Amino acid sequence: MNYFRFFFVLLTLSLFGSACSTHPPFDRVENEKTDLVDTFNLNEAGFEKFKVTTPSPSPTPAVNTAAASVTTAPAEMILPQKGTKKRKKFQKESLTKAPTSSGLSPAVPPIVSVDQQPKDYPEAIKNYDSIYRKYWENYKPMINVGEQFIFKASYLGVTAGFIEMTTMDDASVAGKDVFHISGHLTSAEYYRYVYTVDDRIDTFIDKKTFTPLKYTLIQRESGQKVDDLQLFDRDNYKSHFWYKRVKKDATKTDQKSEYIPRFFQDSFSALHFIRGFPLKIGDYYEFPVYTRGKIWVLKLWVEGEEEVSTNGKNYKALRIRAQTHFPGVLKANDDIFFWFSFDADKIPLKFKAKVKIGSIAGDLVKYTPGRK
Repeated sequence: MNYFRFFFVLLTLSLFGSACSTHPPFDRVENEKTDLVDTFNLNEAGFEKFKVTTPSPSPTPAVNTAAASVTTAPAEMILPQKGTKKRKKFQKESLTKAPTSSGLSPAVPPIVSVDQQPKDYPEAIKNYDSIYRKYWENYKPMINVGEQFIFKASYLGVTAGFIEMTTMDDASVAGKDVFHISGHLTSAEYYRYVYTVDDRIDTFIDKKTFTPLKYTLIQRESGQKVDDLQLFDRDNYKSHFWYKRVKKDATKTDQKSEYIPRFFQDSFSALHFIRGFPLKIGDYYEFPVYTRGKIWVLKLWVEGEEEVSTNGKNYKALRIRAQTHFPGVLKANDDIFFWFSFDADKIPLKFKAKVKIGSIAGDLVKYTPGRK
């Protein structure tokens, strides 16, 4: 599961990964006001260009778990009640049509010739351009500033926390215009007696190529404090990451620079990448995900249309099965299932994943549309 930290599951798994009694004092992520480039003292090392250079919005506000509720969903997403004429009419309609895609142009990074690649560029990733370029050609951005999702995360049927994802105002990183997507995980109030969580994850995505330029993870939990910074220098095919974890007075650090492929996502940007695909029933997609110097491949099957229920309402949705594959490793991983609204917005409605004991599930409890 170490590299299976993508999308909502990334945040949710951290909630249950080391449940234990509270170890005060507890630091909240809202108190972290500096860029991790500053935290790791990287300005003099030539990485200051990766700081957010345009005014960034204030940190994602804490989730108001008491007020979290279902918002009014688009009418076309909600299924008519069973037994009604509207429901019978709906059942006669074909559900195999692909949802209408956005009118934005695909984001396709330019192909770089072999001569332009570094001399010691690994053979294992030299062919990634030709293998994965086609998935970028089928991609159209689904990024709406101000769009927000709040999910209820449950473990063994008990609500343990809330996950908030927000598309922030546009920014600039390394001289490039970027999309900024922020995630925030907090433990449910009653769960805090067991384990307190206040985590934030941010990804900054190049608008022209829809490949990430910067990824940050700040975990402030009752059992550990983690700072995780990953920078992606596409011009030099290099990633650089810094990691620090303080747990029970023991500190673990890691630092590494590795080559990256031309086409990839980080473990958080991948969710929005999926939303930009046509997602026709029967489609298959795969693309590389890069995490702390490791490349793994995310495989997706659009399995079909389903009726799903979340917070007492029924929705028509696309069921997507996701599976990870680590190059050179034969052991299979458990599948994760996602359900997206069967419409042009492709709103994530639910997710479910097995863990060592039981399963983790997420249900959308509040959705706020953004500016298209």
